Amino acid sequence: MLSRNQMMSDDFLRHEAHEFQSAFRSVLMATVNQDGVPEASYAPYVMDDDGRYYVLVSGLARHTRDFQETGHVSLQFIENEDAAQNLFARRRLTLLCDVSVIPRTSPVHEEILEHFTQRFGRFVNTLRGLPDFQLFRLTPRSGLYVCGFGQAFRV
Repeated sequence: MLSRNQMMSDDFLRHEAHEFQSAFRSVLMATVNQDGVPEASYAPYVMDDDGRYYVLVSGLARHTRDFQETGHVSLQFIENEDAAQNLFARRRLTLLCDVSVIPRTSPVHEEILEHFTQRFGRFVNTLRGLPDFQLFRLTPRSGLYVCGFGQAFRV
């Protein structure tokens, strides 16, 4: 009989990791500034068909300045504590991403904001009108999907 590790093909793992993250409406974010000071935060997100994430965030937030200073962010989707069989082995997907701003003049900007409105409602129209809110694309470079003890896989 094959072990779980042997049965998991790359395609299966990508599909399982995608299904796991698609249950979330927001993502945890970890950034560092130019001085190496870490910041943990979160943001609601949408995803495009190419697996890139988008966040609409205030320019006043530290993570936004970190995006602009370093161009990198780590994203994490993690199983809720009450759903986990063991708190030491919660299912999670962690992605290292490159960050780029989507200019307000870009056709992509309007398209993605429409996705935000569909997913999160009319409140997005309020954020859309605030001059400090910016849209960022987070493009995964590498990832790690953990689905239990000794079950960590690069995705």
